[in-house]
Amino acid sequence: KGEVIHYFTRIAPLMLPHLAGRPVTRKRWPEGTDHPPFFAKDLEAGAPAWIARESIDHSSGAKTYPIVTGVATLVYLAQVASLELHVPQWRFTSEGTRGDADRLVLDLDPGPGVGLAECAEVARWAREILGHMGLHPFPVTSGSKGLQLYAALPPGQSSESASAIAHE
Repeated sequence: KGEVIHYFTRIAPLMLPHLAGRPVTRKRWPEGTDHPPFFAKDLEAGAPAWIARESIDHSSGAKTYPIVTGVATLVYLAQVASLELHVPQWRFTSEGTRGDADRLVLDLDPGPGVGLAECAEVARWAREILGHMGLHPFPVTSGSKGLQLYAALPPGQSSESASAIAHE
């Protein structure tokens, strides 16, 4: 746990801008990495009151997500074994509503008969296509099996328009 907290603290200056204002879904390993993880959307009942939070309505009811506002929140998430932090392509507005999408993410994972080399080839094709659209993606590896392309979107994009761009 100490090593994870140290790592999160060290990478905080790079990580915080990407998390700022976004609801965080966490992949948690409270029993250790040799046991199965689970995804957590709702902030734990015992979470400190100083952690920022916002709610999102789902078909199963509202979920209250943590919002990472600084190193202290990252340390708390590490303390509760949140080793993966997943955020959407939009941020909350100052009114607490869903804002515009500000980035596009293409998730390229291997599958039957398709390896990482083929994913990288598709990523190169997608980079060329996105470049012609005025978007300039950056590759990110997941560390386990695939890769993603991230590209900043121009202001005013809804989540639906970002999805349409991704499907195109």
